[in-house]
Amino acid sequence: MSNQPDRTARGHVPHPELWTLELSVRPVGIDYMLHSEAAGEAIQVGSIAIESVRPDGGTDVKAVENAVYDNEVLLDDYRRVRVLVASPHFVVLPPDTADDAAERLLRVAYPETASTTEAAVCRLPLCGQVMAFEMETGLRGFLDRTFNTPQVCLNLYPLCEHYYRLNSGSTISRMFLNLRAAAMDIAVYRRGELLVANSYRFTDVEDAAFFALHVWQSMRLDQQSDEIQLAGSRELRDELATRLKRYVRYVMPAIYPAAALRIGRDLSAIPFDLILFSQCE
Repeated sequence: MSNQPDRTARGHVPHPELWTLELSVRPVGIDYMLHSEAAGEAIQVGSIAIESVRPDGGTDVKAVENAVYDNEVLLDDYRRVRVLVASPHFVVLPPDTADDAAERLLRVAYPETASTTEAAVCRLPLCGQVMAFEMETGLRGFLDRTFNTPQVCLNLYPLCEHYYRLNSGSTISRMFLNLRAAAMDIAVYRRGELLVANSYRFTDVEDAAFFALHVWQSMRLDQQSDEIQLAGSRELRDELATRLKRYVRYVMPAIYPAAALRIGRDLSAIPFDLILFSQCE
């Protein structure tokens, strides 16, 4: 079976009510994935560059709007729409934190950006955490107007939620790294408990190695028995692994979820965070 769904002349997917659309919105572009269990292995993946990049590195909401409206395949009435939003400013809080309290704590942590951003909250049911994060003003309104009740989460959500299951009951600690161009997400688990969730921007692999090893040392992980698992851009992953192996015995590629094989055979062509997102409820 082809890994591309049949489309009409206008670029739309027939029977969109059978499909799930997942998006990852970042300052430099949008990644998307369309998949449907009803269509077997049928899948469509794409990346849309955002031409207007703000000098401060933030997300240009108008550029996001134009990118979405210029790609008709994103605009059908899908069964489900889920969105990851990259944000440098967020807080991780206990599960009993109410949404309004989470938003207030976010503003306490980052008062300097309150006038140019709006607060959002996502809950991590497996990890038992609440994440409050900043979005550029107007971005949430655009997503809500454009898509049918989209689930909007911080970019760290899939990394944290998926690996909670893998580490439940484990006797060793693990660090998971997802690498993209100039950015890296980190989640660290000890005996099934999420210890660290963070994102770092970097200009070269040496910077990425420094951040990873700083977290490793801060959490007092064991160089001889604990693990680092790497995912994302293969070139970056291989370069970073070479550096990390100088200090940590077990450094290895992250394994794709077995259940993800249902959405396509060539998983290497799909952004890793979207693969994990598709496996999270």
